[in-house]
Amino acid sequence: MSKPIQLVAVHPDNERNFKALATTPKDIRATRTALHTACTKCFKNGSDEPSLQLRRCGKCKTVWYCSKECQSQHWPTHKKSCGKVDGSGIGRLIQNLFSNYLLNTHIQACFALHFDLLTRPQLDRPFMARIDIGIEPADMNECFNIFMGEAVAAKIQGMLQGDLTPCARKRGQDGILR
Repeated sequence: MSKPIQLVAVHPDNERNFKALATTPKDIRATRTALHTACTKCFKNGSDEPSLQLRRCGKCKTVWYCSKECQSQHWPTHKKSCGKVDGSGIGRLIQNLFSNYLLNTHIQACFALHFDLLTRPQLDRPFMARIDIGIEPADMNECFNIFMGEAVAAKIQGMLQGDLTPCARKRGQDGILR
């Protein structure tokens, strides 16, 4: 039995259109340097208090705290996701995500639609979402080969994939959405 033929079709303007829409690396770098890090528990940041020194979680290095008290109070929540992250690039990936104007615009649109903010503005409360990030093969044939357990090259081009899940807010005992 002969092996099926794999055909890949890519629109000739695909790369040019992507480059026209994508945020430039220069713009991402400029925005990344202007980001403010805040305490994960109380949200204090250096722009609020210039003398404030934030410290990262010693294990995962992905969350920041302004004091031992905030770290201790937040530990029951953070310990569920805290773990040594393989590779040092995760922090930079997160910074780049928040520094990308186009991605942030799409994230804000998702929030506006999910929470019906166009008809019910709620500007007095923060909104939260879980963003799952993964890197998958850019070539669907490679993706299929991995799925089927077939051999793939040692190095293949990857493509960043993301999934945004707005967190449901719950009503407190006082009836207010949180």
